[in-house]
Amino acid sequence: MTKKVLSILLAFILSFSLVACADMNKEKDSKNEVESVKETKSESSKEAEVEQIGDKRIVAASKTVAEYLALFDQEIVGITKQEALPKIYEGVKQIGPPRKLNLEIIMSLKPDIVIANDNSKKDIEEFLSKQGVKTMYLDSNDHDLVYENIKTIGKALNKEDQANKIVEEMKKKEQVILEKAKSLKGKSYALLFGTGDNFQIVTENSYLGSLLSQIGMENIAKGAGGENKRYLPYSLETLVSKDPDYILTLAHGHKEQAKSVFSEEFNKDLWKNLRAVKEDRLIHLDDKTNPLTGNIHMLETLEALIDNLLEKAGN
Repeated sequence: MTKKVLSILLAFILSFSLVACADMNKEKDSKNEVESVKETKSESSKEAEVEQIGDKRIVAASKTVAEYLALFDQEIVGITKQEALPKIYEGVKQIGPPRKLNLEIIMSLKPDIVIANDNSKKDIEEFLSKQGVKTMYLDSNDHDLVYENIKTIGKALNKEDQANKIVEEMKKKEQVILEKAKSLKGKSYALLFGTGDNFQIVTENSYLGSLLSQIGMENIAKGAGGENKRYLPYSLETLVSKDPDYILTLAHGHKEQAKSVFSEEFNKDLWKNLRAVKEDRLIHLDDKTNPLTGNIHMLETLEALIDNLLEKAGN
């Protein structure tokens, strides 16, 4: 009798457990479905966040932005005061230089949206937001971001197919350019950036650093605590200890003063011990061909870098 009762009890417990497990699995499946729906909705929301601006009054708050827009022949109502602007924007009202935008002129143009470089956000966002003017900021501080910006602008102008075609063609040209740089792969380099007051080591996280990474070259600052920084403090002793294959310099801002600082540094005795100096692989870059931030002329910059490096490689 006791055995029979125990058998019934065990059967009941087993049955209850199976039902409970099934309920838990259903609940888990239901939860996963909800989360999946949430993710889908979230992705859809992201898609909806990109507002169509093709018929809006657009102000381009930098030459870089204007060049992105010019790829799509987009009309604009305002542009910065800079050299060599896209020809299609001749006669467009100028709003001052990128670092000193004239907000009064911008507002007089009654813009729907101002598109600027990401480093301008701190100077204009608060004011434009209070005025009810929408903004878009583009980060061009990396090789990959240039391609992303073309796609972003294309999407906002409802010209995604055109944007994808432009990027595809650029990437094909890039592969052809990189073919001639195979001998540079694995070579080490130091890129020194001078502003006139001092100079710094440029890391692979910078725009030019990202181009040199595409070539396959190694930045001596890698792993030196600058994983998320574009510039690091300069140290001649560190440079000597790393002894890179190439040393590149870039003067910016007060160029003559920066060149003077570089010349003074190069006269130090320690410089003479560097292989790049002994073997004439010290390259002074032109900041017009080699800008600090990316733009639609990225492939021209990449090819110029490769040509400069290869020219010195034979020494």
